[in-house]
Amino acid sequence: MAGEGTDWFEDPNKEYSERSAPVIWYSTTLSDFSCVGVFETKLKNVFDATGIMIRIGDSWWGKLAYELSPRRKPTIVSVISNPLSDDANGPEADGDTVHLRVIKKGATVSMHWRTDVDLWNLVRYCQIPSSESIEIGFFVQSPQGEGLEARVSSCFLSSSVPEDIRSGE
Repeated sequence: MAGEGTDWFEDPNKEYSERSAPVIWYSTTLSDFSCVGVFETKLKNVFDATGIMIRIGDSWWGKLAYELSPRRKPTIVSVISNPLSDDANGPEADGDTVHLRVIKKGATVSMHWRTDVDLWNLVRYCQIPSSESIEIGFFVQSPQGEGLEARVSSCFLSSSVPEDIRSGE
């Protein structure tokens, strides 16, 4: 559950900075990994979201979110902050449930989503800083709303990664 006014975002215009959204962090020393979860929520207010975060140190982090867009449509969103946020809206996703996946392999990360089909859809592929310790977590936020409840299930962290982390396998 996220309270009112919770967010995790560093505005590129430097007009807004917030790191108040609750995140359940897990530290890992795995060099390569897949993190998967099923996220269920009823998005009510613009920018309400739930999803997966990855963090290295204090200044670099990534977020893969199921978020209500300004068009009031459930949307897959990816954010990379280093330290300011590069925020990108992806495709719209129907329903109240979405599967999200973040894969780290070497110095790269890929972010995928799907609904109930077998293949994953790539949203973002990028380079990450080198680090021996990485944090991965699940979050919920409600920056403009009164709060948001979300259910995370079937979540796991695995050392198994696809050969091609951009593919939908």
